[in-house]
Amino acid sequence: MAMASSTRSISYTYDVFLSFRGPDTRKSFTGHLYAALTRAGIRTFLDDKELETGKRISAELPTAIEHSSMSIVVLSKNYAHSRWCLDELLQIVECMDTRKQLVIPDFYDVEPWEVRHQGGSFAEAFARHSSCWDTQKLETWKSALTRVADLKGWDVAKIANGCEATVILQVVRRVYCVLKTKTCLTAPIKLVGMSSRIAEIKSRWDDRSTTGANFIGFYGMGGVGKTTTANAFYDLIRGDSFEGQYVLENIGERSRKGSSGLLELQERLLSSILDINNLRLDSLSMGTAWMSKKISTKKVLLIFDDIDKPDQVRALVGERSWFGPGSTVMITTRDKGLLQMIPVDVEYEIKLMEVSESEELFSRHAFEGDPAPEPHKKLLHDIVHYCGGLPLALQILGSHLFNKPLKEWKRTLDKVRLVPMFEIQDKLRISYDGLDVDEKTIFLDIACLFIGDVQDETITILNACNPNAAIGISSLIKKCLLTVKGMDVVCLDMHDLLRDMGRHIVREESQRIGERSRLWLEEETLDVLKYNKGTESVQCIIHASYHEERTFRTEAFEKMQYLRLLRLYNVNLKGSFQHIFTGLKSLCWQKCPLNCLPSTFEPQNLVVLDLRDSKELITVWEDILEQKNLHFYRIWDTCKE
Repeated sequence: MAMASSTRSISYTYDVFLSFRGPDTRKSFTGHLYAALTRAGIRTFLDDKELETGKRISAELPTAIEHSSMSIVVLSKNYAHSRWCLDELLQIVECMDTRKQLVIPDFYDVEPWEVRHQGGSFAEAFARHSSCWDTQKLETWKSALTRVADLKGWDVAKIANGCEATVILQVVRRVYCVLKTKTCLTAPIKLVGMSSRIAEIKSRWDDRSTTGANFIGFYGMGGVGKTTTANAFYDLIRGDSFEGQYVLENIGERSRKGSSGLLELQERLLSSILDINNLRLDSLSMGTAWMSKKISTKKVLLIFDDIDKPDQVRALVGERSWFGPGSTVMITTRDKGLLQMIPVDVEYEIKLMEVSESEELFSRHAFEGDPAPEPHKKLLHDIVHYCGGLPLALQILGSHLFNKPLKEWKRTLDKVRLVPMFEIQDKLRISYDGLDVDEKTIFLDIACLFIGDVQDETITILNACNPNAAIGISSLIKKCLLTVKGMDVVCLDMHDLLRDMGRHIVREESQRIGERSRLWLEEETLDVLKYNKGTESVQCIIHASYHEERTFRTEAFEKMQYLRLLRLYNVNLKGSFQHIFTGLKSLCWQKCPLNCLPSTFEPQNLVVLDLRDSKELITVWEDILEQKNLHFYRIWDTCKE
């Protein structure tokens, strides 16, 4: 489900790159062509900035050319007068040679022979350039013009008596046919594991309504391939039967500006579907009114990519009646719950890759599709296991390790196990940053302390600190940050990379271990408790000693006045319990070596007490009934609430 091709690093962001001389055609032929291509759902790059004299060509243009499937060059009278256009053309010809990109020339108000042999206005342009540039530079420009002029294209003045609308329609149809052929021929090769997924989605889409709009929701964790899958299906079904086609990308990120961001997204969508340049809306309510009235009669194909908040659904997707009969509307999200607001006709979970698919995707990036050399196979399996079937991680790590020696592979794997790669974590953290305060707390608690634990028991423990723990866990599951496994006994689970992200967030709180909110590694908790390094920042501790009983002084907890969760296994505490653990909400002390809890131990806020496997325990304490907040306790494997 992730992009990978046999030619290294080719992935297309755009279908078409438009090269043109701004003053000649921006507000006429090129502007209308761009609108028609966009309306047909063809991703088109158009540089909307005029270059001032002396300014350097935009740095994004070469990248846009490289990441376009094809280029359309609108050759007009003054095209060759611009050195920026000529340099742009050199890049296009280079991509035609090295990346096998298609180039289509459109001759606008200029004869093909003028371009091919640099006559007429092109001769005048080169006469001017000759005073500034050496012969070699001039010849490279001329060669590029000649090569492009020899390609099959359109002489606008000689088609349908110069009717530009007819020419534009022919260009769009040719581009669409080329892209359709490319998609059908290459998608199964480029997109690992995609063919079966698209076939399944299409079989469900084939039962669509023709009298109403059809909604497909793609959900899954960050980096799993939701956008890639939606785009692949979009490419498969787009065509002339739709009156408008558009992909509204990165909605979550673009709407961070609040209502102004959502307003801009409404303007983009309406401008494309209604073919209105520079549409400006006064308010979100005006936008929703336009959406419901102006698009409701049109059969459209849309992708709303990366929706992560209810207000985005209300402002952009709205209601089923907003879209005309036979429309197909796709939504990608990390939050399954948002799909229920619409509701969608087809919910499709983008699952993690199988091991064989993971190895194939990683190898395409690390070895250009060749089989892994024998010395690398063991590390390849380890890296694939670390990535856990997440396409984003497989692509990034594979590209990072391309052409690197085996020693670098080992160093990289050891490093990412301790400090996750920024490119991966940055993508995953978007989901975390979108959580509310309670959800963030629960996520970090589970990532550090409760993975693999029984769901009901974890909810009981977390309820001691937050009565909405069950709701929070349910929300994390819907947002694909948490999963459950098991039938009879349901346990909490989390993707290893999400777990690592959560733990990295905690580590970033401070370089000093004792100043972090959660401590879970045995060697770190041992250091903090043995040498009294804990501070008021510590909220949760888990320390298990499986090989031998460990003893700590109670003074180690004196500074931890905000400690709320404490989980100990095979640990003895010596010293006075007075005035410590006063804020403790949950205590799990398995294999407690005491006969009873000391009388000075008065955890007034304790809600959960778990003393399982404590064979030496005779009684808890005499005044247990006076612990007014205690709602749950487990002693000698007996539970009471």
